[in-house]
Amino acid sequence: MRKYLTKYREIIVYIIAGVLTTIVYYITRFATHIFSDNSVFCACVAQVVSILFAFFINKYWVFRSKDKSFKTMLIEMVKFAFGRSAMFVFDLLMAFIFIELNKDFFISLMHLESLNYDNIFFRLFGTFIGTPSLLYEFCVTTVTQIIIVIVNYLFSKFFVFKKSRKDQATEPSDELLTQQQPDTTL
Repeated sequence: MRKYLTKYREIIVYIIAGVLTTIVYYITRFATHIFSDNSVFCACVAQVVSILFAFFINKYWVFRSKDKSFKTMLIEMVKFAFGRSAMFVFDLLMAFIFIELNKDFFISLMHLESLNYDNIFFRLFGTFIGTPSLLYEFCVTTVTQIIIVIVNYLFSKFFVFKKSRKDQATEPSDELLTQQQPDTTL
């Protein structure tokens, strides 16, 4: 078990960080509905907050970027912001096309208006999914966020926090760490 945790540490930690970032995104996006019913505005606010959160959690926890110089942090932040900005535009396009322009069509297609929104489940989560419109937006947001998480991992790993050859040579590989730990499982 330890062997697999060590081998896949980065992916596991990225998934945890992604879940935390997504929670920040969802809370921000749907809390913003208190101030505005505009889905694009809510997506904008949620993206800005979650991008800032994601940069620091990815830099220090997921990819363990060791260079803390201002220059390196600035370069990484610009690269990170570029990648996240592309996903931000993707998120806005999804919100505009699937929610603002075509919400009624898809709500009807999915028969969301026929659900019983008075049951306990919808009462507990009513702020987020308590109407056909909110439930549909939640579904679109979920699909969008899954795509964004996958693309962001690949972009961060291979472009933003890519380790230099020098860093790779001085850092023990996950395989070496696994070999140094005796496997006590039967």
